[in-house]
Amino acid sequence: MIAEALRDWLPCVIQAAEPWMSESDIAPGDRWSTSLADQLEDAHFGIICLTPENLKAPWIHFEAGALSKVIGKSHVCPYLFDLDPKNLEYPLAQFQAIKSDGDGTKKLVHTINNALDAEARLPDAQFIKIHDKWWPDLEVKLKDIPDFHDVETPKRDIDDMIMEMMELIRSQSEKLSNIFKVIQFSSSLPYEELSGMNRLLYDEYINKKYNITAENVSKILKDNGVVVENDEIVSRLKLLIDKFGVPPNEATRSTVNYFLKKHGRSPILK
Repeated sequence: MIAEALRDWLPCVIQAAEPWMSESDIAPGDRWSTSLADQLEDAHFGIICLTPENLKAPWIHFEAGALSKVIGKSHVCPYLFDLDPKNLEYPLAQFQAIKSDGDGTKKLVHTINNALDAEARLPDAQFIKIHDKWWPDLEVKLKDIPDFHDVETPKRDIDDMIMEMMELIRSQSEKLSNIFKVIQFSSSLPYEELSGMNRLLYDEYINKKYNITAENVSKILKDNGVVVENDEIVSRLKLLIDKFGVPPNEATRSTVNYFLKKHGRSPILK
């Protein structure tokens, strides 16, 4: 019911959106996995509607895995009804989850809008106006959905959580170790002379560095009432630093002020 309500509502806010829902848009007799794969080839964004009832369903995990492989983690979002992000475990926990309330839904749809091609994307001011007009319709439908208070939300086993954390730490430690080796090795070599794998590791290090800066920029912007996706922030930082040679500190200040001005706010960093 949640997915159906969201599917019917989305085109009211973003006319360019063409939602497809696996539960109802696969014809009887069609092969489920084949139909899903065909649709994913043209998909740009994936929403996984989660409730306490379907949280452990195997097909949810299958679709989440399929979405992340084709679309990428940044454009896959669990949409939580009567759930908190802390209830999610991997592979679902790897995605940035959103609650199905007013603020969460607005952030979700804004991210979808930003993922569209430039010619189909709504300007922020227009998006906010249209969203605020149509949100009450979806809110009513969501409130009419029976709650899941009688369904016990699965509690994660402490040992499983610890093992999951250890695996993540080991994975990150191995990556960082390899990256540091590349940095040491590359200090005496031009980027063009690095091998293919070393280039990938070096690029991963650079991307991590930019993402950390972008998260700080994003926090400053949010504190001033402006929401900008990390990908947009990283793109501008790279443009200033890599292409125009702007020092990182100056590029960070410029990026904050750029997005504030773009959203009608006054610059705050000198």
